[in-house]
Amino acid sequence: MKSRYFAGTFISMLFCHFGYSQWNTNSTINTPIAVAANTQKNVSLSSDTKKGAFIIWEDKRNGTSDDVYAQRINSAGVNKWAVNGVPVCINNAEQNSISSVEDGNGGVIITWDDYRNGESDIYAQRLDSNGVALWATNGVPVCSKPLSQKGTKLVSDGAGGAIVVWQDSLLGSTDIYAQRISNTGTLLWTSAGVPICTSPLKQIRPRIQSDNAGGAFIVWQDRRMGVEPDIYAQRINGSGNPLWAVNGVVVCNAINSQSYPKMRADGSNGVIIAWQDKRNALDFDIYAQRLNASGTALWATNGVPIAVAADNQEELDIITDGGSNGIIICWADHRSFIANNSDIYVQKIDLSGNPLWTLNGIALTGSTFDQKNANIVGDGSGGAIVVWQDSVPGSQWDVRSQKLNSNGAIQWALNGINIGNAANSQAQVGSIADGAGGCIYAWEDKRNGLDDDIYAQHSPFTTVGFTTEDFSAYGGKVFPSPFNSTARLIINNKEKLDFENGVIRFTNLAGNEVFIRYTVNENGYLLFKENTPPGVYFYDLNINSQRFVGKLIVGE
Repeated sequence: MKSRYFAGTFISMLFCHFGYSQWNTNSTINTPIAVAANTQKNVSLSSDTKKGAFIIWEDKRNGTSDDVYAQRINSAGVNKWAVNGVPVCINNAEQNSISSVEDGNGGVIITWDDYRNGESDIYAQRLDSNGVALWATNGVPVCSKPLSQKGTKLVSDGAGGAIVVWQDSLLGSTDIYAQRISNTGTLLWTSAGVPICTSPLKQIRPRIQSDNAGGAFIVWQDRRMGVEPDIYAQRINGSGNPLWAVNGVVVCNAINSQSYPKMRADGSNGVIIAWQDKRNALDFDIYAQRLNASGTALWATNGVPIAVAADNQEELDIITDGGSNGIIICWADHRSFIANNSDIYVQKIDLSGNPLWTLNGIALTGSTFDQKNANIVGDGSGGAIVVWQDSVPGSQWDVRSQKLNSNGAIQWALNGINIGNAANSQAQVGSIADGAGGCIYAWEDKRNGLDDDIYAQHSPFTTVGFTTEDFSAYGGKVFPSPFNSTARLIINNKEKLDFENGVIRFTNLAGNEVFIRYTVNENGYLLFKENTPPGVYFYDLNINSQRFVGKLIVGE
């Protein structure tokens, strides 16, 4: 455990960071995020910009309806807020369909569908880096009007606020609307939201991507031409004005069904969109298109094929490659023809739409069981980390992951490494890049045998790349030593070191890792003897890309 230590007053305790775990190398143990009563599910993750993550979820601990709770976990795997998370919205109605984005100031903005008024409305809350709610209790309305508004997604507006998009049934069908909310929770556009698409019939499943100019790209699934959906897109500026054609530009209107679009910025003021496509009338394939800043398609009409192998390719996710070379796409693939079985495949395409890896993708799995619900993050070096839920005998699921370098070479074990494989099922995994070439995962976990909790893990499991320096250069010492209750690991020249994101590992004389609880404050670390057996131990402190080692003695 590692947490910020404050002695004394009740007020100081309000700002205390609670932590009951650190990253564990054992994939059957992991790090608990929320293990409260009843079910916790449907995780959303956002970066905390300090190599940690904000984890937000739906939570039934208070009764029959779902509330919204959140936790921040730092780069060391320490939960920084209250045990089992802080409440974001706990009114008596249902809250679901959570989305989140880092606010640009060390906090997070969260949106959800909210039924407090009967039909679904859109609400939001902002938390600071300490988990304190900055807007009204239980959130502020982003859109509250008759009928149903739901399915929110959001991106940062670059000014501490966010641009939110949703599907809206105000006019009797389903349209796409958007709103911008400031860093104080104030609506900046018209109170009902600005219409993005109000074409006939249904427009659903909007996705949003910042245009890095104060506005956003929005893409959705659109049935304006009849029964089968197509893909359309729009760009809006920071004032909510559409910049492309009224009701959007065509991304793909090939025959049959195009659905479930996702997109990422192309690094050149445009956007790349990928979707699952049934133009062959037999099964779903994966196609993609690139639009420039003016909404002009840069690749072939109706997109280029990414994966057109036999049977279905579906459940895609997409990420930029970390540079300006293109994007990487992963998906669930049924080409093996094993009944009810899918594998995970991945492909990289350049900015001209050309595949850079094996035609129709590289297989990350080849098990006789089922792999699905994959998602992907970049590794910052042109490669990617992919995670999925992986079936095991007994109708259960584990979480597994694989890393590829920029050339598509698999970096970890065949069929991936175990991330979470405790008893019972681990499923519906999400992930976020840690900003240091690794990944933080969170998922629904039924290891207690009763209901779902939220657990997390980090990869790679070991910290590498630290330099070695003489600890005495920073005036470090453990006092007292030996100690019988508590001791301080004190570091002078403290302005040079970021204690909060330091990681300490303890080993015994045999070289085995042991658990010694510690907290952190502005002067260093406070160590607790508790149940640690008497003896000689070693600490290994990684902080500010430096490594410091030393000895400590625990007394009787």
